[in-house]
Amino acid sequence: PGERGTITVKGIMSGGEFEEKSFKARVGVRDALGEFSVYGQGAGTLVLRRPFLEVDAKIKGQDSYVARPGEIIDIEVAFKNNMTVPVENVVVEGTLLGKGFDEKQIRVINGSYRAVDKKIIFNASSADILKQINPGDEGILRFQFAVLQKLTIKTSADKEFKPSVRFMIRPGVFPPGFSGTDVTGEDMMEVKIASHLQLVRKGFYFSSRMPNTGPLPPKVGKETTFTITWSLTNSTNNLQGVIVRAELPAYMTWKEKVLPALAPISYDINTGELVWNVGELKAGVGYISPAKEVTFQLGFIPSQAQIGQTPEFVSEVVSEGRDTFTDTILRTSAPAQTLGLENDTKVDLRHTTVVK
Repeated sequence: PGERGTITVKGIMSGGEFEEKSFKARVGVRDALGEFSVYGQGAGTLVLRRPFLEVDAKIKGQDSYVARPGEIIDIEVAFKNNMTVPVENVVVEGTLLGKGFDEKQIRVINGSYRAVDKKIIFNASSADILKQINPGDEGILRFQFAVLQKLTIKTSADKEFKPSVRFMIRPGVFPPGFSGTDVTGEDMMEVKIASHLQLVRKGFYFSSRMPNTGPLPPKVGKETTFTITWSLTNSTNNLQGVIVRAELPAYMTWKEKVLPALAPISYDINTGELVWNVGELKAGVGYISPAKEVTFQLGFIPSQAQIGQTPEFVSEVVSEGRDTFTDTILRTSAPAQTLGLENDTKVDLRHTTVVK
């Protein structure tokens, strides 16, 4: 009875200048059924206003951005003096936070990068525009960085990379009349790195996993079977709804042999479409766990018209899925599989064209 306490909620408010924001709070208890009994409540209102020194970083006009591994990104850092007096020797700093930056590819225009504390620094000695900023004046500073092409993935914790940059603007010389007032400005910009979905297709005649039969090189009127393997890897984010599609030419035969035996792969004899319905693909597949694979067998009976040719067995293979971290659709593809069988080390050029 009579005991007091304080709960502090910290965050960032957004909205228009002079816009009112209201907060409501209630205190009470929940019973066993989850019903909330209110013992007391309160409300408060604040008015948003611009900081005295304003800084606002954007990537293509956005505060947050989804980047591909290896992508080079241009950043614009806008600043403005909202005070009634000039500000001299202004400093704008950006601090790199998190993993995923390729520090070798940081380029700062009219500024510098200090690797020891991962700071991008603009000051009056590097950018003349910061020597004096008059009331209402504004400007833009620019720099560039790249996302690492290959992110380090060693454990299940190496996922959902979200590097960010925290910006701060402050005066080098404190403006008269503002002693004791916080005139600095801050902003935060973040980059979510999309996962890297990779699809590899391989074709074999000499296969220990699924032995083949028939003449090699293929002969007109006689069936030769071949083994095809599709393999998926996925780097840093979980994927959902992953599907792999391709088409078989009319002269190819689906032999109904699949490994693993229960793999969700289907063939439509009417359209020739081949679909591998993978579903969920966890982050790290192919990096910290084995790649996701399916192997199947096809039959090929050459015609007279194909003598001397290297026919296509399977069309271009296309895979797509939704990156749950960035909420984007990822797509990748692998070239068509032909009788060339470039992945089979026992196959040479004499085997890669149809004979009579």
